[in-house]
Amino acid sequence: MTTLLVVGASGGTGRQLVVQALARGWAVRAWSRTEGELPLRHAALEHVSGDVTDPAHARRFVAGLDAVVCALGSVEGLRPTRVCAEGTRVLVAAMRDARVARLVAVTSLGTTHKMGPVHAHLVEPYLLRGIYGDKREQERRIAASGLEWVIVRPGRLVDRPDHGAARVVLDGPLPGVHVSRAALASFALDQVRSDRFVGLAPYLVEPARVPWHKVLTLGRDAHLPRAATMR
Repeated sequence: MTTLLVVGASGGTGRQLVVQALARGWAVRAWSRTEGELPLRHAALEHVSGDVTDPAHARRFVAGLDAVVCALGSVEGLRPTRVCAEGTRVLVAAMRDARVARLVAVTSLGTTHKMGPVHAHLVEPYLLRGIYGDKREQERRIAASGLEWVIVRPGRLVDRPDHGAARVVLDGPLPGVHVSRAALASFALDQVRSDRFVGLAPYLVEPARVPWHKVLTLGRDAHLPRAATMR
């Protein structure tokens, strides 16, 4: 049986990860900020809580696992944050100490210049600088970790069923800029056992019905990190 830690388990994506991992027959340790944030009960589900930047918590929670899926996100709105970068720094150190090699991390489509000049020069500087700066630093820490990592960069997340329409893009044009949390969770969990995207940062999006996004996105990727895996 696969044993998995889901970091950020009480968020929208985190809950999908927990539910779908349990449906696969896996044992799940769900890490949320405070006790009681995740109102789910299952024989194979263990609830843990605490500050994600606390090394003692991280060391205890990663012990005895096969893999970690990180769905960290800020709860501070548009205010600058360091929670993803600092939480990942602590998590990576704990995983290396415990010899837990596989890390799947959910970041964002907005961490690169894929969204084009309007986003890069207008939207991000005035609204999202702190958020994407944090996630970029998170990605850099993961790429330098030496772990068996996969970074998943989803489009704008929406709450709807997974209809099997999500597409993986490593480079080239995006067919859309949205994706369901259900599809994201399914793809992220697939990476726990697959080596196909190890050391890569694929985008995950669903095709748009009206391709308005083509005027706002770029055809080529500006940043696709690779790194050696842990030995």
